[in-house]
Amino acid sequence: MKKTIIIFLIFYLTVLFAMSSFATTKTWIGTISSDWSDGNNWGGTTPGLNDNIMIPTVALGIYPVITKSVLLGSGTISINSNNGSGASLTISTGGSLVTTGLISVSANGKFLMNGVSALLNGITSSGIVDVQGGIITSNGCITINSGTLTQSGGLIHMAARTETNPTDNLVINGGTVSLSGGTFFVKDFKPSAGSFNQTGSTAVLKISRDWGPGLGHTFNSSKG
Repeated sequence: MKKTIIIFLIFYLTVLFAMSSFATTKTWIGTISSDWSDGNNWGGTTPGLNDNIMIPTVALGIYPVITKSVLLGSGTISINSNNGSGASLTISTGGSLVTTGLISVSANGKFLMNGVSALLNGITSSGIVDVQGGIITSNGCITINSGTLTQSGGLIHMAARTETNPTDNLVINGGTVSLSGGTFFVKDFKPSAGSFNQTGSTAVLKISRDWGPGLGHTFNSSKG
């Protein structure tokens, strides 16, 4: 029995190593459509497990939309990777995303969530994060350095599972966070700068543990 377990572990680790060895960087070219799952939009094949994703500004202005289940493993996603303008990633109706890699949104880039679910390991943004619906669970901080994060619906839960209390934070180093609807559940709320606006009657900010905005932060709550 012990020998069988050892053999299985060796096989499992070999498979993981092989999968990571074949991981590549996939760059969106968007020449066919907005369909993430069409390999022609990636220059031949769709992204595989652990592939790192680059979404630059492209000439035709067509950007990826996820409408099915996408599993990236440890692959990272860089939106607006060439610092142009207009690059975006949308998770739309019926779509879901699972990745343990960081999502980075550069200035003028956009991440839009209106799908079923997204299981992430954090977002760092100087661009636009727009949550309109669905469930985002994040096992890493969502960090807003500049730009905006808006939430008009859905749930953002700062843990890997909604059944557990949040383990991570919304970090606001600059920019603006605005809630007009939905629920944002964080571990601590300790922004150092920027502003937070809660304006919708159905908007909910839930804090699991500590409240302590810094002197450089502006907090406004008129509804919710």
